[in-house]
Amino acid sequence: MSNRKLVCYMRTLESFFHKRWLLLLTSLVLSEPTLFFSILAVVLEILLRSLRFR
Repeated sequence: MSNRKLVCYMRTLESFFHKRWLLLLTSLVLSEPTLFFSILAVVLEILLRSLRFR
């Protein structure tokens, strides 16, 4: 019973954080689009490099 409650709690927490992140990202895009796209470019570059070295 407690295990099921914990799983439910974790799921609600996860969805809450996803919503918060989406709100944060959308506000960032709307307020600072150039900053957002530069960060996105850096993240994509790092991801591509890590994939290449594998």
